[in-house]
Amino acid sequence: MSWLEDSRIIDSLDGSNEIEYFDTFLALEELEYYEWLLKYPKPSWVRAKIRTKNLKNIKISCMIGHVLKIQIYIDLESPINVMSKQHYREIMINGLESRHKPYNPSKNNNFVGRVKGLKVFIGNFTYKCNFMILEDTTSIIDHHLGEVVFEKPFARKTGLVYDPAKGTVTFKKDNEKLTFKMPHNMEAFNHMDSKDVNTDSIPPFVLENNDDRGKTYYSNSLTLGPKYREDESISKEI
Repeated sequence: MSWLEDSRIIDSLDGSNEIEYFDTFLALEELEYYEWLLKYPKPSWVRAKIRTKNLKNIKISCMIGHVLKIQIYIDLESPINVMSKQHYREIMINGLESRHKPYNPSKNNNFVGRVKGLKVFIGNFTYKCNFMILEDTTSIIDHHLGEVVFEKPFARKTGLVYDPAKGTVTFKKDNEKLTFKMPHNMEAFNHMDSKDVNTDSIPPFVLENNDDRGKTYYSNSLTLGPKYREDESISKEI
């Protein structure tokens, strides 16, 4: 039986539509559940680790309350969303106390609490999401994940084709095709010290577009040769 079929979990998800905490069920019970979820072995439908270059994971820019969050990670194969306590404190302007492990009070529990009905604004749409608040998300999130904005079923609708070997993303519809290449996969970046460069802030490059009259550059690209246009602000940043 999956956790979605567990009446104890379902009951805690039902009720008021307002934002509220719902971390009131037994501490040992919740600890067993989250340890089962985040550690091996785990069911095939759970991917606790958010991995770089994996299109099953997305990093989005969105508004939570009145705060713009550039890096919100969502694992589409996991039944829950995750944010750190630091992010949640910034959003709610209210600190959260660390919780102690019930069987070892001298140690903090990574699980801080849960909140439901938190409104997330993406584009012109508003979503009510349930979040698990963790003290530290580094054990389950790869913070070098690049920004990906399409996933199932959106990938199928847009005709998205991802080639991890070439580092390209292609959108196809009827006779139209648009191909992007991710900066961190481009040869020009191999000689650079990646520790001081955040490739997430560098836009992708248009390699091929059959509707741009032969143009093969992206207006915000680096100087990579005569067929690319330079963006001075990006060059200075790097």
